[in-house]
Amino acid sequence: MPKFKSVMLIDDEHIINFINQKVIESINITERIESFTSAMHALDHYKLNHKNEEYCNQYMPQLILLDLAMPHMDGFEFLDAFDKLHYFKQQPIDIVMLSSSDNPADIEKATNHKNCFAYIIKPLTIGKLLKHLQ
Repeated sequence: MPKFKSVMLIDDEHIINFINQKVIESINITERIESFTSAMHALDHYKLNHKNEEYCNQYMPQLILLDLAMPHMDGFEFLDAFDKLHYFKQQPIDIVMLSSSDNPADIEKATNHKNCFAYIIKPLTIGKLLKHLQ
C-alpha cells in the first residue's frame, strides 16, 4: 500500500472532512492530513507556501480527496485551476474526486480529466479508498 507524506481533504462540510480523516488515519497511509472547507482556500494556501522549500519537501500533498459540489469553486473548477499551477507539476499528486453524485456524466467528466486519478462515490470507506490506492 502506498504511503503519502501528506494528504489534503477538500470538502465544504466539516463533518465530512472529519470522517474522511478518521478513515485515512485508520489505514495509516500518512502522518499529515490537511483539511479545507473551500477549494479556493486550499489553492491559496499552496500559492502562499509553494516557494518554501521545506514546506514543499515535507508538506506538499501527494493525495487530494476533492468534493465535487462546493460553493464558490466546485471540484471541476479546482481541477482546472490546479492544472495552471506549475509548481504542482514538480511532483506527482493523485487527486481523487469524492462525491455523492452517481451521475454518469459527472463520473465520466471527472475520470476523463487529466488531473483526476479516480472517482469515489461518498461515503468514503476503507474498502473504497484501498481499491483505488492499490
